[in-house]
Amino acid sequence: MIMDTLSNLVATQKNSFAQISPTTFLINILITLLLTISLRKFYTKFGRSVSNRKEFSYNFLLMTTTTMFIITVIKSSLALSLGLVGALSVIRFRTAIKEPEELSYLFFAISIGLGLGADQRLITVIAFFSILCVQYLQYRFKEDNNLDSNMFLNIKFVKNNDVCTAKTIELIKDSCTEVTLNRVDENTNNIEIACTVQFEDVSKINQLQKNINSTFSNAEFSLLNNRNIF
Repeated sequence: MIMDTLSNLVATQKNSFAQISPTTFLINILITLLLTISLRKFYTKFGRSVSNRKEFSYNFLLMTTTTMFIITVIKSSLALSLGLVGALSVIRFRTAIKEPEELSYLFFAISIGLGLGADQRLITVIAFFSILCVQYLQYRFKEDNNLDSNMFLNIKFVKNNDVCTAKTIELIKDSCTEVTLNRVDENTNNIEIACTVQFEDVSKINQLQKNINSTFSNAEFSLLNNRNIF
């Protein structure tokens, strides 16, 4: 009785593998490629992470296609599903994720592979474009109301007893709506200050440049908007 049950289970599993259609798989992987390329371009243009977004987005293609392939294979086999659970309980993936946005886009890429691997094409495509539309509106809303978003200020000047770090921060605050001190490097001759700043408008940037030039001699001034890093 038990042997008959096991034989039937094995036969069922063998039959389930034969149900995977190469045509369906090719269609799904083609849609996966198109969606992934769109996601890469969107993340490169509208992402706000400090890291090299163009380089990081190359991971999306491998992530989506691998996930789609795994789900396609295991969805029709209980044995393979259990085997995958066991394998994942042993393997530990460690990635150098520095920002929440990077992790969010990786989950988005994985969800594309999951949806298409499960043959949920229409739902996946609708969800994909709906999420990108929401993200685009969110980025546009921030851009229209925040010139200062993600701007990094770095000032390097000759060490002077009359000008300390606190006075420098106060000087920066006179032109900025918000200042967050990130790093202070000091040696025998120079002081270097790095901070995140926010400006009300472009004229405040010019005002800050004039204040720095009039206060410090031979100061090095750099202002970076990380959305333009590719």
